[in-house]
Amino acid sequence: MPSQPQNSPRRTSSKLSELISQYGVLIAIIAVIGIWFWQSLTPQQLFATDEERVQFLASVGAPPSTRIITLGAEWCPACKSLDHNLKERGIPYVNLDVERDPAGEALFRKVYGITSSNSIPKIILDKDIVSQPKLYLELAREAN
Repeated sequence: MPSQPQNSPRRTSSKLSELISQYGVLIAIIAVIGIWFWQSLTPQQLFATDEERVQFLASVGAPPSTRIITLGAEWCPACKSLDHNLKERGIPYVNLDVERDPAGEALFRKVYGITSSNSIPKIILDKDIVSQPKLYLELAREAN
């Protein structure tokens, strides 16, 4: 009986190299999108304790029960949309302008130090930096 041909390690690695050369850019793009999506749904801690968060809220004149802090700018359409959505739902929050408010600018620099992202709006829910999808998921869970 004739023996079955075996894939040698060299043959397998050449096939893998061929696949990577053909689809490497696509694989890289999918990996970057996957990492971005995973990070956007994973909260990153901004305030170490509730006391630190409450002290910050007091420094900007917000009630200690405020759960949401948004960081944005007057000219930003995404920031305006976020503000509109939160107001429309009657959700209490404090909005800090990263260009005009020293506390907003300082908090934005702290967020940038953690996330390395300079996009706005930034959202802090309780002690964590979250994405808009994560914020809306949390608000929907609480509503049910």
